[in-house]
Amino acid sequence: MNYSSIGKNTPRIDAIAKVTGMAQFTADLHFPRELFVRLVRSTQGHANIVNIDIEKARQSPGVRGIITGEDCDITIGTCIMDQPPLAKGKVRFVGEPIVAVVADCKENALLAEQLIHIEYDPLPVILETEDAMKQNAPLIQNHQHHPWIPTTSPDKHLSPLQNKKRRCRKNICNCTTHCQRRRPLATPSPLPTRTPRNHCTMEPRQYS
Repeated sequence: MNYSSIGKNTPRIDAIAKVTGMAQFTADLHFPRELFVRLVRSTQGHANIVNIDIEKARQSPGVRGIITGEDCDITIGTCIMDQPPLAKGKVRFVGEPIVAVVADCKENALLAEQLIHIEYDPLPVILETEDAMKQNAPLIQNHQHHPWIPTTSPDKHLSPLQNKKRRCRKNICNCTTHCQRRRPLATPSPLPTRTPRNHCTMEPRQYS
């Protein structure tokens, strides 16, 4: 049987644009008055933030603003909204954002980032699950209670389930599934064009 596509080489419609460097992505787009941000991240796995010295960075050329956790009163998170966008008071992992430097170009933002000095007071770091389950394990989060986290003994909640499991064991099959994390798919962004009335239109490109 003669197929139109199966078993045949199909050229990518974006091949020429990519190999010649003509394809444009989000990082290739530049607009008037755009600003650049560099994040100063934690070098400690678990520590109190004693002091953040931003004075030299604030006076650095091209710096438009410096934001710390003290400037953010919101919390973010996927399920439990308890994570500050910038660390406030303490850091909980290596790489946690602490300071955001806003400048008029990438070079100035990088220069100002290197002028920021953060003083830490190290805290115990938990590296094993067994250590985190110990009675005297240090708390990573500052809050003691959360409506989604039970504070009573787990046996109180699990014991009724054990009885149901015995009754249903004969009637259920053994099924398993793997834990899948969300994964982003990188695709070229649509290219915006401006109309005479200063309206922005998006023209998505077609890629195979």
